[in-house]
Amino acid sequence: MNKQEIITQWSSAVDSGSFLTAKHDPTGLAIGWDRFRTVLSPDVSSSLDSYIKSGQYGIRVFEDRKFPSSSGFFEIVPSGSYPFSVAGSGVQSGSVTPSGSYDRLVVAHSKDYGWHVYAEDVARISASMGSGRLNLKYEL
Repeated sequence: MNKQEIITQWSSAVDSGSFLTAKHDPTGLAIGWDRFRTVLSPDVSSSLDSYIKSGQYGIRVFEDRKFPSSSGFFEIVPSGSYPFSVAGSGVQSGSVTPSGSYDRLVVAHSKDYGWHVYAEDVARISASMGSGRLNLKYEL
């Protein structure tokens, strides 16, 4: 898949309303989840449509060995015009209060949610590469 094909698929998910799931939507912070999650920052959430469709970012495509049947793990790599200082925050299991900041957006595909976005930390991505969970396939 080339970059434009990926952006087209992500844009379709944005347009259908499925790209930002309730689990990762900052407007859903009042709901506690039974597992750790990340939520996008309000700035990212409100600008997500235009940012994704702009294509003004790089994409690193990984194989995720934890989910071998998935379409992969796609890290959005900020360009010089990255408009956000914080992509999102972590929220502990059962909590409704975000803590810590995350500096990357990641897009994944699952059979339950299709294409969906969440916040991640570049250090955690690097650690997952080091442990062998994530295998970099290519960069766009």
